Amino acid sequence: MTIYIIFFIANILFGLLLSFKRGRLYFNELSQNKVKRGIYLTVTTLQYGLLCGLRSTVMGYDTAAYNLIFSMTPNTWSTIFDRTTYVEMGFSVLCSVVKIFGGDYQLFLIICSLFSMGACCIFINRHSNNVIMSVIIILSFPFFYSQFDIIRHFMAIGWFLLGYKYIEDGKFIKFLIFILIGSSFHKIVLLFIPFYFVKNIKFDAIFVIIVFVLTIVLYLYLTEIALFLADLIGKGTTSLVDHGFLGADAGGYKTVLMYMAILVFGVAAYYLLEDKTGKDKIYVFYIALVVIASIVSTNARIAIRFIMSFIPLMSIAVPHLLDIRRTKSKNFMVLLVTCFIGVAFLYHGFMLVTDWSNVIPYVPFTK
Repeated sequence: MTIYIIFFIANILFGLLLSFKRGRLYFNELSQNKVKRGIYLTVTTLQYGLLCGLRSTVMGYDTAAYNLIFSMTPNTWSTIFDRTTYVEMGFSVLCSVVKIFGGDYQLFLIICSLFSMGACCIFINRHSNNVIMSVIIILSFPFFYSQFDIIRHFMAIGWFLLGYKYIEDGKFIKFLIFILIGSSFHKIVLLFIPFYFVKNIKFDAIFVIIVFVLTIVLYLYLTEIALFLADLIGKGTTSLVDHGFLGADAGGYKTVLMYMAILVFGVAAYYLLEDKTGKDKIYVFYIALVVIASIVSTNARIAIRFIMSFIPLMSIAVPHLLDIRRTKSKNFMVLLVTCFIGVAFLYHGFMLVTDWSNVIPYVPFTK
């Protein structure tokens, strides 16, 4: 656990150090300075990408299983597209390419970890107006530590994050290309295609009612929906049951209350903002998606995967909404920011104490 605390504190201190300008601390300096922002996020990628990639196979519930998959994939150019395991073709080909060039499973883990963390940091660089807060979010909520476990899932989400810019640019075909590449690692990313159309939603009372009703439907009938989606993405329904993805003994209600509190922070901040934009409403919706996923997770653990996937969206939404520069009620906004940072730190500690994704103790790779 100690290494995670040291890395976390070191990362924040490094970010604050880069925020100094002419001997004074400016909290917006890092986010507004392109060079400093790039340095900080590059260091963050290397710091946490290598921390995750240099782990032993005893860490992460699925790391050893992926080692077996890696050993079973072809190791020649002529057989590179021969599927010898159940995994998607893109993941299998990546395994084979690493092996063809003489790499071992540890190198493969490093590549996957650097990609997942790097894609998220590129996403933050492009879309966040407070990069330190965004990094705190991806580290303090179940995004980074989950990368020790479900590797294919995070490779796929990484492609979604890289393609997100084309949502804002209004270029559907380019966005779809990134989604399709991601689906070659895990088909769950196909469910993220509707994000392209979020900007067309009219966020009125009727939409809120529809979301509320859909949340209830998902909560009550998720088993049937999950089994249908499992067939759709080629995931065996038996494995969903055997691995405990379905059933009432799933996520915790305390987690739901925490994300609801964060949503309250976001909504309160929204009403304090001057010159509100359509993006503000979208970002409130992104936080609401995390709440919905947490509610559904109390009935089916598979929904926790969506909490993990939505955390990067929350990492740009919260800083955007809790922006002290955009409100006259600065003291109240400072209070909201302080409360949120406190919640993030506490939840970070909770994940470490409860050994989220089997990351405690940290065991480095050894030959």
